[in-house]
Amino acid sequence: MINKDYHVHTDFVDGKDEAENIVIQAIEYGIEEIGFTEHAHVPFDPVCSLSRENTVLYRNRIKNLKEKYQDKIKILCGIEMDFFSDDNAENYDYVIGSIHYLKVKNEIYLIDFSPDHTLECIEKAFNGSKEDFLKYYYEKASLLKEKTDADIIGHFDVISKFENRGVDFSDSDKNIRPYWENAVNYLSEKCVFEVNTGGISRGYKTVPYPDKEKLEFIFNIGGKVVINSDSHSKMNLLYDFDETEKILKSIGFKQFGFKDRKGTWHVQ
Repeated sequence: MINKDYHVHTDFVDGKDEAENIVIQAIEYGIEEIGFTEHAHVPFDPVCSLSRENTVLYRNRIKNLKEKYQDKIKILCGIEMDFFSDDNAENYDYVIGSIHYLKVKNEIYLIDFSPDHTLECIEKAFNGSKEDFLKYYYEKASLLKEKTDADIIGHFDVISKFENRGVDFSDSDKNIRPYWENAVNYLSEKCVFEVNTGGISRGYKTVPYPDKEKLEFIFNIGGKVVINSDSHSKMNLLYDFDETEKILKSIGFKQFGFKDRKGTWHVQ
């Protein structure tokens, strides 16, 4: 049983629980290591990212919890950096690099908030072309290491989040495969890919992302993965990890984990 989780959100932004309550729950679950990864400051989004003031408070809070609970659980202070975040990666133990927004012709679109937001982006920015939307998304995803200095690539195909709620990309899959392959090839040399169960816990998906086709490709080129819950509630720590581990082992993966900014491997 995997008992480490490295993508955890708190009530500093859009999570439901205070960091200390999450730590207490993690200890009750028998979790050996937990990594907090709050949404880094994004200048144009004061709702879904840390304010500059709370950024400092967040780091201090996690530092204090590290010391308070050091005999019971190992705690890491990470950050989830978006394409447009302006925080400094060196302030954290590790960085998850993710895309939540797309900028097209000076317009910002939030693409993982709701099906309507995603469809609005496709319609307004790409004249209704899902294929053009997907190509653009994966082109931007390939730049995540440069933009965020990520150690882990978060929810690589998060755009599949609403595929069961009216945002179906199945008719474009074949044509856009070269685009996500190029992104995976480039990123796998520099980062570990997160296998994210957050879409399952929130009722959007029945399988983690990336999907199995992409995970098979990652495995075949020698890429590495780490299983994360992307939990926004203390009750969703380690969510569906057992089933996700089975999927990964059926593909051929034998070990999961990532290297932090000091070069230390955290093996699940």
